[in-house]
Amino acid sequence: MFVLTRMKRDGAALLVMAGIVAGGFFYTQRVIFPLVDPLKSARPISREILDRIQPGEKLGLFGGFGTGPYNFYTGVVPIHEIEKKEDLLLFLGSTERVFCLLKYRDLVALQSIRERPPFVVLSRRPVGGDDIVLLSNR
Repeated sequence: MFVLTRMKRDGAALLVMAGIVAGGFFYTQRVIFPLVDPLKSARPISREILDRIQPGEKLGLFGGFGTGPYNFYTGVVPIHEIEKKEDLLLFLGSTERVFCLLKYRDLVALQSIRERPPFVVLSRRPVGGDDIVLLSNR
């Protein structure tokens, strides 16, 4: 591009620049993003939710991380945002089958509670910088 600009071939330099940008875009879309997707995306754990959840069953989220990616990939609306441990225990103690997403460190704290409802850990996946766990009360 420098040589083309010095030779007063600005149109050719512009085409080279457009080619570099387009090549970088397509390389990122086809190579970089697929490599990062299993490590950063909510898509893999959302697929597991979709494999298990039946219409009408509830999905909750505990720990204050956003529901947006899970709404997008699962189509489950609303996702119940649970803020307090007491509410989490009530949610898991429900008579109907429910699912809940939480961070692994919150799972460890939950397992240390003596008087807690039974639950089953279904999956554990990295999402962004967090270690997310999917569990169910049945």
